[in-house]
Amino acid sequence: MRDNVLFINRNHMEIQEFLNAMQDYDFEIDTADSGLEAAILLRKKNYKVVITGMNLSTYDGMKLLAYLNGYSPYTACIVYTTTINLAQLRVLVNERDVFRIFLKPVNYRGDFYHAIQDGFAYYDMRQAEQEEQKVLELKQKSIEDIETQEATATGEYEWKQMGQFMRRLLPWSVENFQIPLNEEQKKLFNVFEQKILDYYLEPDYAACDNMEKVCGCIQEEFETDDMGQQVIVNINQRPVNPKNGFYEQLHFILWILLTQIAMISPNYTVTIDMDFELPFRPIIRIKAKVPEEKIKEYQENRVVQDGVKVVSCIVEAFTEQCNIEITPDRIVCQLQLRTEERKKTKL
Repeated sequence: MRDNVLFINRNHMEIQEFLNAMQDYDFEIDTADSGLEAAILLRKKNYKVVITGMNLSTYDGMKLLAYLNGYSPYTACIVYTTTINLAQLRVLVNERDVFRIFLKPVNYRGDFYHAIQDGFAYYDMRQAEQEEQKVLELKQKSIEDIETQEATATGEYEWKQMGQFMRRLLPWSVENFQIPLNEEQKKLFNVFEQKILDYYLEPDYAACDNMEKVCGCIQEEFETDDMGQQVIVNINQRPVNPKNGFYEQLHFILWILLTQIAMISPNYTVTIDMDFELPFRPIIRIKAKVPEEKIKEYQENRVVQDGVKVVSCIVEAFTEQCNIEITPDRIVCQLQLRTEERKKTKL
């Protein structure tokens, strides 16, 4: 776009004086002697610099500046007027984003000319920034589109999104729970966190969508005869209108609790009692009988003890309440869940 100026002034002699002063310079000049004429020109053409007085007929300078702020924000606006008070000055600078202000009389070939040249540079800079931003947005969109297509083509898009989400929002890091551990203990906790992620982000992992699948998955993962492991599941009634994702949430809670039990003792007999007699507030009780010597080892192992605290915090985030009690020969967990969606409060 070529450098151009719109000079607006109700005094024809001042318009001619400006044209005479600028005749040796190579930029386009349009003029208008009223606010209405200027408005018509502004609707037809973009200007890098607009020079206007304040007291114009039909459409005053303040209205023209407001129009330029909304429809041509990169245009450098120069006010050239006889007088100006403090209130007008504040409005022009703080609200109308005026580029320069000059009081009459002025030497058009001096600072006034340099202000026009600065206005051209200002317009070009703002426009270049806009173009650069558009290019960056297009590049980013192209990259995202390619990644989406590639991930979708291999069937991994959803897992990729889930992985990014979980890694950003993991609530069970050692730092979040403010547990004082040495570097070796922190490494062990990092392994535990990674184990959770690896399990849930396996490409062939399928979310549980019914009670039978929840029970089947838990028994398949934690019940091994040759390891002395047994998992018994008892269900009293069934969930009523469970919310979306309830079974997957239930599976995760059971999985992380039994994982922690297995860290305390590889030998156990676990009984899971799920009571849905209260339709929307089911009670889950997990009783794990383990060898007494494993409980003693647990009581001497700070990392495993803090692991129970971390797991408890995780489970509490998903439940109404969570209590974990460890006796000399057993581990008992009791939870209360919600099966229905929380109702949104109307404002």
